[in-house]
Amino acid sequence: MVVIKANGQEPEEYEVAAQRFEKVKFGAVLTKEVLTEAMALQNILVNITAEVNGQTVTLEDVCYKPLAPDNNNCAIMSPLQWFQNTQENLDIERVNKNYRDHMYYCARNYLSPIDAANTGIPCLGVFGGPAITNLVYGGYDGENFESAQSILVTIPLNNHLSNNTLALAWEKEFLNYMKEYSNDKIKVSFSAERAIEDEISESSFQDLYTVAISYVLMFLYVSLTLGKLQLACSSNMIQAKSVVGLAGVVIVLCSVACSLGIFSFLGWEATLIVIEVVPFLVLAVGVDNIYILVQALQKDPPKSVSNVPQQISIVFGRIGPSMLLSACCETVAFSLGALSSMPAVKNFSLYAALAVFINFLLQCTAFLSILTWDLTRQLSGRYDCFCCLGDKEAENKSNRKGVVAVVIEKYWAPALFSSKCLRGAVVAFFFFIACASIGMMNRIEIGLDQTVALPHYSYLQDYYRDIFSQLRVGPPVYFVFHNKGDTWQRFPKREAQDEICMGRSCNSTSALNYLKRQSQISNYSTIATAPNSWLDDYFSWLDPTFECCRIYFNGTFCPSTDRTSTCYPCLKKSDGERPPSHLFFQHLPSFLNDNPNAEYCSKGGHALYADAVEFAYGRMRSSEHPVAIQSAYFQSYHTPLHKSEDFITAYKRALDIAEEMSSQVTNMTVYPYSVFYLFYEQYLTISDETIVNLPPLHHVCLHHVLHPPRLQPGTRPDHHHNSRYDHG
Repeated sequence: MVVIKANGQEPEEYEVAAQRFEKVKFGAVLTKEVLTEAMALQNILVNITAEVNGQTVTLEDVCYKPLAPDNNNCAIMSPLQWFQNTQENLDIERVNKNYRDHMYYCARNYLSPIDAANTGIPCLGVFGGPAITNLVYGGYDGENFESAQSILVTIPLNNHLSNNTLALAWEKEFLNYMKEYSNDKIKVSFSAERAIEDEISESSFQDLYTVAISYVLMFLYVSLTLGKLQLACSSNMIQAKSVVGLAGVVIVLCSVACSLGIFSFLGWEATLIVIEVVPFLVLAVGVDNIYILVQALQKDPPKSVSNVPQQISIVFGRIGPSMLLSACCETVAFSLGALSSMPAVKNFSLYAALAVFINFLLQCTAFLSILTWDLTRQLSGRYDCFCCLGDKEAENKSNRKGVVAVVIEKYWAPALFSSKCLRGAVVAFFFFIACASIGMMNRIEIGLDQTVALPHYSYLQDYYRDIFSQLRVGPPVYFVFHNKGDTWQRFPKREAQDEICMGRSCNSTSALNYLKRQSQISNYSTIATAPNSWLDDYFSWLDPTFECCRIYFNGTFCPSTDRTSTCYPCLKKSDGERPPSHLFFQHLPSFLNDNPNAEYCSKGGHALYADAVEFAYGRMRSSEHPVAIQSAYFQSYHTPLHKSEDFITAYKRALDIAEEMSSQVTNMTVYPYSVFYLFYEQYLTISDETIVNLPPLHHVCLHHVLHPPRLQPGTRPDHHHNSRYDHG
């Protein structure tokens, strides 16, 4: 889609003939200058080509052609279709009438085959269908279409389940051209089906620098804070832990890589959130154990180099159980996320759980070996990173407490615990913060706007800003009726038809009449229009007075455009408004394949309903007529949706409507579908899943806190300050 707005032009008043030459203000985007530039851009887009494996791909190869093969023009939705996409028609002028009179007429009569009163050209597009006003104008007020602030050019492409290579290639060239497009007279914003995925992928590669910088900063932080900060430079060189910090960060990276490798081997997909978030998460969790090990050794250092392995064994034997319990708690907590019904959350939880546990295993093996080597270096008075150099005398001075430890021990801790009132105030403050946070939880907005997932500099930011402010209709929604019994086999019977159709002879409580009533309360239901009903249009198409359904003498279908042959009506007037039961399936495929035409029959169903019905045939697929219908859909539109809350609400309302429609029909299930449902479905259950997952998570955490590991036999009670909880 391309959204086109004027760039500096002003609205103009014009005396419209249809309004008895009263002045009507036309938006700046509807001036001839802007329309001419828009037509030039549209014609360029139509002629874009792409190359795929040596094959030249044009728009005609991938676009949607509703009237093919009779009409092979692409169904481009644009107000320029009212001029058949030609500058010649845009320039037509008659006495006191010009292109503005034609646009005024077509905006209200877009199905009209001819605008005889003004320009003498049709309103129908070159593809044989209408350019519907609310799909081609944006930013207008109410029914005042001429106040439009933008025009919309939409190029639908065919979407296949298996292979969309050609369409993706064409879209790529389209986006490449639009990124470079510039015009002083118009402003454009644009998007394509692949645009979001491309932008997220591109920003993900750019995020690699952010990930690298974060790991470098964490490495520097760990290296500086693991050692004791001394006033003497030589002591700092000995106490520094650059190698230990680097090893800890590398171990975190290795654990993430192991997790990705194992699950990739098992066939689990790695989503974007796994690749971008898990490294940060494991880094934050994994560094904790590094501090615990190093600080425990600093508080209980070995007496000599020969005593290093034994002392590390003693210290690790004391804090190892706590590390194990903590790692198990973290692993189980992440694993509980696998209970989610959302595949992305499930994959993320499992990847994170395995990465955290592997990180613990590597810390218990590889990191301890590196720590043993580093402690030996330190006791030998060797400099960090420069092991060949050292200062034995400086090493003796380095056994003093570090600056940070001195500040906390002599100043911070005494100030905090010197007064009961101060301690009470601190507890009261944090209790207030906790209560306030719990009280404001209901203000959390569920959902994630698409603009948040994109970088601020993306061209799609302008596009979403425009469609949220300019569109006057929402996404199309399809209500799919799926057979779960013999309903469709008995569908030729009138009572089955009455449960669905919405004509004047149908039940007032029918499914489609219910949907029609919902469209009349669109502020609540989010359904903007009454549904397009192939069933009711089929009945009209069969009506002998319209001369749409005709057959040759041999019983085969006779198109309405064939006026030279002798053809007979499919039904007799005595048959009534609907076909007899034995003829229902006989003519339905012809209706779905019949192209509408303005001159003889506008009721043909091929343009709107070509794929709206899925037939069931007999044992042989080649049987002449279908015997039943497996499923069918009826299309409507949502109201304009702007925020995540709007999209979630629209999906909820559609589910409620579908459930009510299911109760109106026998042995049939109705479910809704729109293009955004797949993304927002996860938010329907996210609150319930959070409530379900929190109790077991709290149980694991409380068990970890209330049942800490006991001291191992042979350890000294006076070393309790080395426990994990002292670090916290």
